Amino acid sequence: MKPSFMKIGISISLCTGLVVQGVGPMQSPIISAKASFGWIENSPAIITSINEDDYSNAGVEVASFLTGKVSDPASTGIAVVALDNTKGAWQYYNTVGRIWYNIEPVSNSNAFLLLKSEKIRFVPAKDWNGTASISFKLWDTTASGYQNYQKNANTTVSAAFSSDPGIAVITVNPVNDAPYLTELNGGDYLSFDGNGDYVTFPDQRIYGNSFTVEGFLKVDAFQTWMRFFESSIAEQNHNIFVGFNGKRMNFTAYTNKGDINVTEDFPISKWVHVAIVYDHSQKKGRIYWDGVLKAEGAMDLSTVGNVARPNNWLGKSTWRQDGDYNGGMRDVRFWSKAKTQSDIVREMNVDLTGSEPNLALNYKLANSNDGNVAINTSGLPLKNGTITGATWKQDTGFMGNTTTDKNKSVSRSFKVLDVDGDDLQVSATSSNTLLIPNNGLKISGSGE
Repeated sequence: MKPSFMKIGISISLCTGLVVQGVGPMQSPIISAKASFGWIENSPAIITSINEDDYSNAGVEVASFLTGKVSDPASTGIAVVALDNTKGAWQYYNTVGRIWYNIEPVSNSNAFLLLKSEKIRFVPAKDWNGTASISFKLWDTTASGYQNYQKNANTTVSAAFSSDPGIAVITVNPVNDAPYLTELNGGDYLSFDGNGDYVTFPDQRIYGNSFTVEGFLKVDAFQTWMRFFESSIAEQNHNIFVGFNGKRMNFTAYTNKGDINVTEDFPISKWVHVAIVYDHSQKKGRIYWDGVLKAEGAMDLSTVGNVARPNNWLGKSTWRQDGDYNGGMRDVRFWSKAKTQSDIVREMNVDLTGSEPNLALNYKLANSNDGNVAINTSGLPLKNGTITGATWKQDTGFMGNTTTDKNKSVSRSFKVLDVDGDDLQVSATSSNTLLIPNNGLKISGSGE
């Protein structure tokens, strides 16, 4: 229920003799009892550097931001008021759930509170290096009315917070990535870098009956509760999603309508066909990898499935603290039927026409010429999706084999890429010199 407020005049005398006047509603100030609270030296805190693509660094304790800089470190925490998250995500370690979460957007009037014993870290976006920073005010943890992990602290109305912010800075060191070869034509897929990339697709209202969602995923790194897909009204409101709890995949219907978890880690840096099936007649959900059943369990969407959901995403969670998908996707399909295991195996490598019965959405995600549009081939253009942030990449290696007659030459076009922009020399060696000698391989072409 949305609260309503009445505008009233206020005149409150506090025990300190301070008079607050104004128009309600307003947050009553909370006065810090400590006279010694504040900065001794407000200089940037330097966090130990990490390397490019380090998605699992251990982080540092908040206390390291404060040592030698504050008057009472034993009872001082921080209120995060600004984040530099354009090239990565600042996260905190939740000691209750024992999991890393993204710090949600903050401001001086909507700060996030952490005790000195908590841990914090920066997770860089793929292939990015440079410096990132986080700003915070000091928090007097002896002041009443505030608590650890609080997300909406107003630091502008209380003496429980310092007036001037401090800053912590981390350097992400560059790493010389290995070059890679791709087919000149073909092998495109949509790449999500784990930092705000996602695809928005239209609501299909298929979840009240049997359905299947399938696609090829190549996970580059695991982020806390990152998503394959999610459909929802809002946080904790008719959420249906497939995500990752750590390195393990789960299929969840929120709240308490079903929670199915795979007990083994999802493969890293490898294409895996994932199929999520809900069988309404059996009231069961199932997870398949490459056509193999990995988990199943009870699930009943009778009362929550067939409602309009305004939030429909690939790679994004409704909960802002959750991580974003980091990896590749292609051939994502939504069906208004429960596919059998034999259906999944038979069709997972088939290039669909789009006219197949019960095919609700078909996003091939395999053509860089599509730009920022996820083209749907199962119906009207109104079912196209919108790509935000994600970029087109080409898979490594050649797509399939090449055959030729004996003593007859054949050619394949390719390009070699290096994300660091290094100068490259390309050579080739035969894997079977008895069949094809090394001098029988010729490379022609030039760099851009």
